[in-house]
Amino acid sequence: MKKYLKKTVVPALGLALALPSLAMAQPAYEQDDATDTSIGNLRAELGQNLGEHAALAVIVMQKGIDGADDFDEAAGALANNTDDLAASIGKVYGDLAAQDFEEMWSAHIGFFVDYVEGEAAGDEAMKDEALEDLSGYKEDFSEFLAGATGQEADTIAQGLQTHVEQLIGAFDDYVDEDYDEAYDSMRDAYGHMYMTAKLLSAGIADRYVDTYGVTDADTPAVDLRAKLSEQLGEHAILAVLAMQKGIDGAPDFGAAADALNANTEALTASIGAVYGEEAADAFHTIWTNHIGYFVDYVTATAANDREAKQEALDDLAQYKQDFSEFLAGANPNLEAAALAEGLQTHIEQLIGSFDDYVAADYDDAYSAEREAYQHMHRVGALLSKAIVSQFSGDGDTGSDMDMDGPQKIWLGVDDDKLIVDDMTIPMDVEPFIERGTTYVPLRFMSEAVGADIRWDNTTKTAWIMTGGNTAEFWAGMDEMELNGERMDVGHEVKLRDGRVQIPLRFITELLGWSVHYNGADGSITLKKT
Repeated sequence: MKKYLKKTVVPALGLALALPSLAMAQPAYEQDDATDTSIGNLRAELGQNLGEHAALAVIVMQKGIDGADDFDEAAGALANNTDDLAASIGKVYGDLAAQDFEEMWSAHIGFFVDYVEGEAAGDEAMKDEALEDLSGYKEDFSEFLAGATGQEADTIAQGLQTHVEQLIGAFDDYVDEDYDEAYDSMRDAYGHMYMTAKLLSAGIADRYVDTYGVTDADTPAVDLRAKLSEQLGEHAILAVLAMQKGIDGAPDFGAAADALNANTEALTASIGAVYGEEAADAFHTIWTNHIGYFVDYVTATAANDREAKQEALDDLAQYKQDFSEFLAGANPNLEAAALAEGLQTHIEQLIGSFDDYVAADYDDAYSAEREAYQHMHRVGALLSKAIVSQFSGDGDTGSDMDMDGPQKIWLGVDDDKLIVDDMTIPMDVEPFIERGTTYVPLRFMSEAVGADIRWDNTTKTAWIMTGGNTAEFWAGMDEMELNGERMDVGHEVKLRDGRVQIPLRFITELLGWSVHYNGADGSITLKKT
């Protein structure tokens, strides 16, 4: 493939901070709630492997069109991920099903590669054929999964179509040098895979009760583990990619760095949802600094400055101590020494992957990247277990935190903040009134009450998932679907300033919250009923 990017050395790197958003609201944990149930473990495994697939697929397509020296090794990492996914399927359905899965899954990866090759050759017919092949895969694979999980093939096909559109969209935007959109699509594709893991594991749990018991795949504890693992895993992947882009002087470095910072904001919000705004601020400072130390290491490598490299490593060693003490101080179920050991592993994996990349030892570079990603999921499991124990009565909580979730939400028309109980959440858009109807940003409202939300920019579709329910909204339409059933929204769903905005009355009634208007200042208070 033609090489489109030229490697240059960059003298300095910088990371811009994105606006924060609330990732989840604190759920209530029962005395016997657990993060490591059989179905919870399956969901975690599927999420880890599916999420990695999406991220590696985007990376492989970028490397392919760039003619990068490490394309083969990146593709090898993606192939190894396929083996892991097939093994996960085999645990549930047996070796024959695993073989069928691997054959179809490998074929669909090949169709994405065909699309990249068509782009590199300027062959539109080849690209169209690849898209047709992906469409055929969607139908075949949805039937396979429907037979395996008992879920509707049409519903699964819609999810597969979203996956295809997100990966193709991320690639097309990359080729068009619209890097911000490319990385937004990459993050959407990654997050969509965790939503897919949740749906698949729920279907498996319903079908194989004798194997997985009666525990749901979406308990608050399992949801917490999934969310933290998703965010921590994304951090590892984006950190490795940003370091590669930085040392290469790639034109998309800034967008990759912005994506990493957006991940930081999501992690910060998750910490704040559990421990409050003050803890979130402290976390944000420590976490952002540690990313900066990795940047310093890349900068020093580019300048061939050994002393500066060692200084960056010394700063990371101090971060390891500070952050382990921060976490241990927040949760009595965590030990600083054990945490420091885990943080050292994280540092060594990211630095090792980068050093191997610079040395053109790409096999080891991608092995270290995959290890870093997998390690973050083990960290997610550890942290979520400690948090659930802390706030379920199984451990010494050291806190009088209210575990019943948010009780009150305040927002104002033309005001860019959302107050959830006593925590202020900045928003990047404002609620507004149009023809007597108050519109609110769907993402911030949904996440404030603890719902997961996913967005497909290609189809302008938003999904909200909470309590085993899935709601689907389409920008420009006055209808939505709740668990596959069409409902009238009453007014058209708006796409304004890059955010989906929906009628306030509809979303609050859907969630079961009461609405109180203050005509004097235009503020609105929502209360849990």
